[in-house]
Amino acid sequence: MRHFFMVLIAAVTIGGCDRTEYPFLQMDFCIAGEEDRPILRSTLEALARDHRMEFGDRSAEAEVELRSQDAALNYHSQSYPLLMMRIYAADGPSLSVNNVGLSANQVGMGFTAGKDRQKAQALAEDAIKRFSGKWKLRKVSSDHGITPRSDCAK
Repeated sequence: MRHFFMVLIAAVTIGGCDRTEYPFLQMDFCIAGEEDRPILRSTLEALARDHRMEFGDRSAEAEVELRSQDAALNYHSQSYPLLMMRIYAADGPSLSVNNVGLSANQVGMGFTAGKDRQKAQALAEDAIKRFSGKWKLRKVSSDHGITPRSDCAK
């Protein structure tokens, strides 16, 4: 049940309420720890700039929302800082990254196409190239979803 609420919160927080679109590609990877967060952010900001997209970081706000939900539902929040960022274009592609409900150093990444599948594919290819130069990416089946990995817990 906790996983359901975390996925629900992540979907609403990342995707907004105006449309629901499932990712055409999902991946995850392990970061080294807090020291990788600025690298992740700057990589996303560069992708947004290069693809003429917007960058958003809701990590702090989402952490407050999740903690208040946890208190209301009597759950225990994750013990590491929440990560929730995305790049997006109006009615176009988006790339979201977050660690809601995942292992301490695990990051989930999802790509949606919006109304422009070609731009979305170009974004995905560029992002994979940039991210794989820093972290070991793992493709996640769309029918399975991203789940916690023990090798990212350290």
